[in-house]
Amino acid sequence: MGSTGTGKFSDYPGGKGKGKGGAANDDTPNQCDKAIGDIPLEDVARSEFYTTQNQVPPVHTVVKLRRNLVGGRLAIETESGMVIGLLPSRHNYLLACLEQGYLYTGQVISSSQEPIPKINIDLGPEK
Repeated sequence: MGSTGTGKFSDYPGGKGKGKGGAANDDTPNQCDKAIGDIPLEDVARSEFYTTQNQVPPVHTVVKLRRNLVGGRLAIETESGMVIGLLPSRHNYLLACLEQGYLYTGQVISSSQEPIPKINIDLGPEK
C-alpha cells in the first residue's frame, strides 16, 4: 500500500487553500491561537543541530518555528537559528498561521540520545 497524496500542504487537514487557520468555515475556532503541547519532532538525527553538535539540545532550550521551510517541511530551530527537527505533517496548518503573521515559540520538554535521538517540544502562538 502506498500514499495517495501529492506532497503538498493542501493534502492535509488545515493545509493551504482552507479558511482562516485551516478552518473550513468561520464557525470553527482559529487553530492558530492554540498552544500545542508535547510535539515529537521528526528527523532529529539528520538535523543541523545534531549533525554539528553530536547531541540533542537539553530540556528547557528555547525554540521557535522557523518562518522558512526546510526541504519543504516546517522546522523547529534554536534561538541561534540551528534546526533541531521537523514538525509532524499533522501540524502543517501552521504554515497558514505563519502567513497570517503568527509566530510560535516554546521549549524543549524532553530530549534523549538513546536508543535514537528524540526531542519533544511545547509551542505557543504570538501575534
